[in-house]
Amino acid sequence: MKIALSILVSVVLCSGLAHSQKQLTATVDRTSIFETYPNLKIQVTEYGDAYVRKDFERLVELTWSKYVAGYGKATLLNEVALGAREIEEHGGIVVSWVPGEATQVIEESGFLYAVVPTRMKIKAGDQTADTPVCLIAISADRGEGWTFISSTCVNPKREFPQVAEKLILCEEKASVGLLPAPGRPAY
Repeated sequence: MKIALSILVSVVLCSGLAHSQKQLTATVDRTSIFETYPNLKIQVTEYGDAYVRKDFERLVELTWSKYVAGYGKATLLNEVALGAREIEEHGGIVVSWVPGEATQVIEESGFLYAVVPTRMKIKAGDQTADTPVCLIAISADRGEGWTFISSTCVNPKREFPQVAEKLILCEEKASVGLLPAPGRPAY
């Protein structure tokens, strides 16, 4: 079940378009990036909360506009809703999606790019899975407004060639929790 829910989370986040890439361990500066860019924390929290509340319209509004344009807003809304239903059909419910401290901000050509590790908690019965999701945040207005995309949904070298080599993405980790019941396969 853990593997199935992890796969479903990827489908929800990427709408079927995932590119694998090597992710590196990020380091944190002594000054909080969220203190420097308070709207980043507010908006990444809102992004996760929108998914938990099933406010997919707001989630898509906070999704990187180039990604939304590539799919079409209506198609992306349908895909996100379908992914959420699939999690529920497997007995799961997303109970929280919270950000960790942002690990990096890069300024390039009038845009800011930030790396924000997040954790999505999925509950199924009496078990939970803690699933890491690495978000890339993009701001075109010096940090006032941010949009987000999971680093597994895009190929940073293709989508962000000007900063891809500088981005230090979250360390790739497996979900923790939702172990299969004794004698049952783990999907």
